[in-house]
Amino acid sequence: MLSSNLRSILTNRLRYLPGITGKAINSIDWPTKVVEIGHKYGLHIDDIEELQTVVLKSMTGLASPADFETNLISATAASPSTIEKLIQDLNHHIFEPIHNFVMTDGKAPDPLAVHGIELEPAVEDIPNAPELVPE
Repeated sequence: MLSSNLRSILTNRLRYLPGITGKAINSIDWPTKVVEIGHKYGLHIDDIEELQTVVLKSMTGLASPADFETNLISATAASPSTIEKLIQDLNHHIFEPIHNFVMTDGKAPDPLAVHGIELEPAVEDIPNAPELVPE
């Protein structure tokens, strides 16, 4: 559900981004996620389209991440508290997955490691580990 104008901007801009960044942006259905997040906070369709534009420009470097909040405020009729919640949801559902994709070079991250949990290696995977003999 991306307007033809946004589709054109995205297509043209992806040509100038590093390959992994373009793949990361295309790795998730971010336009649909933006619509879902917009509906969650009761935004009107015009505001949701503006929200998609702000997200797209931020993802592709056409707008500075430092201006993201200001751009959201001017693009939508949302209250400051709603803007804060929008940013949290957009970060969680769009920007973090894209960042993780780039950081792992397109490989799926270990779901436990994402939460800071590391499993100890099995004894047989440890070089020179003493052999365990059942009692």
